[in-house]
Amino acid sequence: MQLCSNMAKAVICVLLASLFACCRSAPVAFHGGSDVICPLTVKILDAVKGTPAGNIALDVYRQDQDHISRHVHNLITEEEFTPGVYRVEFDTKAYWKAEGRTPFHQVADVSNALMALLYSCTISI
Repeated sequence: MQLCSNMAKAVICVLLASLFACCRSAPVAFHGGSDVICPLTVKILDAVKGTPAGNIALDVYRQDQDHISRHVHNLITEEEFTPGVYRVEFDTKAYWKAEGRTPFHQVADVSNALMALLYSCTISI
């Protein structure tokens, strides 16, 4: 049990440290079954295995001028991806269950004030 607790703490520390590790990247030309170029690219790393974490469902929210986060239902274009505060919520519970592990948290979310277009984030879970 102590090992799981220490592992969970390490995963959270890596997640928090990686929140600030955003860098520029070219968008994927074919993304999510659409030929629309999505200016937001997210790479998710499994910090336990040290490999990319695939098949994690995520939701993107954009904060409006009233400071209310609204769900972005479809892929957004560069014109719609304006500077502002965005939040990406990852369904980590389903990922960990599929990996045969007990989930430490239901979701992991990242909030970031994006001041330019075409960002890529690497998230460790």
